Amino acid sequence: MVTEVAENKGFCGLCQKGLCFRTEGEWVVLENSHGEKGGTMENIHVKSVLLLGTVLGFVLGFGVVDATLGAEQGTTTGIASFYSTGKAKEYAPDFVVWTGTYTGASYTDAKKGPLHFGAWDCTGEVIIQKGMALSAGGFCAVTDPDGDKINLRWERTNIPGAVLDAKTKGTYLSGTGKYVGIQGEYRFSCTLFPNSDHAICQIMGGEYRIP
Repeated sequence: MVTEVAENKGFCGLCQKGLCFRTEGEWVVLENSHGEKGGTMENIHVKSVLLLGTVLGFVLGFGVVDATLGAEQGTTTGIASFYSTGKAKEYAPDFVVWTGTYTGASYTDAKKGPLHFGAWDCTGEVIIQKGMALSAGGFCAVTDPDGDKINLRWERTNIPGAVLDAKTKGTYLSGTGKYVGIQGEYRFSCTLFPNSDHAICQIMGGEYRIP
């Protein structure tokens, strides 16, 4: 289970602008600027640490096979990290619209399932009025280590709400390889860091089904 997450910028250049998780006493490299994933490392220099506490509950039903339909289904919990690139445009008297892209990676508590070691490539638009987010959403393609992809639509659910505290829902639209026919959704609870392009999201749940 994930108990700690760190943005690490000093481990021999391995994890620059990347994300590492502590799981069962080991550090797991989830993403880094070299695209390396899944390795473990010891005695790293941690630039900043966000204590997540214990994520309550493991994945329920991952890998459960429907004896009648031969389907895989489950519920997803875990963690994800994103970096954003974009621009904001002001509209008088009190609106700001941000458009851009997000790249990131996700890791599930069960160490398997649709979002485990997923590489995210997303679009996004956020509409802000007087410092409050009125709407936000976009599209994402999530690729696993085998190269199989999931296409999804994401939207913010706590609106209006504080810009730096975002709750979102993603709806699976289609997939390739092992994810062909995927249906369902996931739910994120995200913290955006002030004056930064970085966000940490806890995967709070959401069910999926693959025929």
